[in-house]
Amino acid sequence: MLLAAVDRRIGLIDRLTDAIIDTRHPSYITHPMRDLLTQRVFQIASGYEDGNDANALRRSDIYRMARALVLQFIAGYDCAPAAITLDLDHTDDATYGQQPLSFYNHHYGHPCYLPLLVFEANSGALVTAVLRPGKRPTGPRTR
Repeated sequence: MLLAAVDRRIGLIDRLTDAIIDTRHPSYITHPMRDLLTQRVFQIASGYEDGNDANALRRSDIYRMARALVLQFIAGYDCAPAAITLDLDHTDDATYGQQPLSFYNHHYGHPCYLPLLVFEANSGALVTAVLRPGKRPTGPRTR
């Protein structure tokens, strides 16, 4: 979805499609050149450098589960939103004793975990939380 939004803004796939002459016989075409280019470019941009994993990935349980979760999330709206804004924020979770990955955080002044919370901005619904060590950098040092 993010890659599609970037592509809509810069028009890379459209320019690539216009630059390639499709010499395939029209009666044998199942997938338009634009779809083939979109799949290949997005897959490479997602870290699959060969771009030849499409058949394996389309049957992947993790992608089917992710799709189901996105559809479930969207079903919570009266009508599907045109865009979803995610709000990422961290908070301190004070710890006591010798908790694994609990570190002293100078900003908060105590040992803690520093979970990353992801909210949907319009509804305020919690999407997910990721537990992180308390020494995790925040602010301008964050990458």
